[in-house]
Amino acid sequence: MKNVFSQSYFHVNRIFARNPYLWYNLIDIQKFQEAFMRQIIIYPGEDGYWVAECPSLPGCISQGKTKKECINNIKKAIELYVSALKEDGITIPEENFEAMLMAV
Repeated sequence: MKNVFSQSYFHVNRIFARNPYLWYNLIDIQKFQEAFMRQIIIYPGEDGYWVAECPSLPGCISQGKTKKECINNIKKAIELYVSALKEDGITIPEENFEAMLMAV
């Protein structure tokens, strides 16, 4: 019986050895997903502003006059939230929120 893991591992190493730039891309993708791939909930607030929350980052909430402004603000809030966690040596919560729409 062939060792499939060894063969696939060897194949992947050959690919990366030929093009070391792929390693950098892989690392960049992992960093990007860790920090920036977050689900948000956006809804109109009572005061006419739009509100955005990031459920996987407790307390990470922002708002804006328009949806576009609100989304830009929550992006900045998420970036600052994650950078503050990194500075304090606290692990970054994984994205684990699952959205569902149901009829009641």
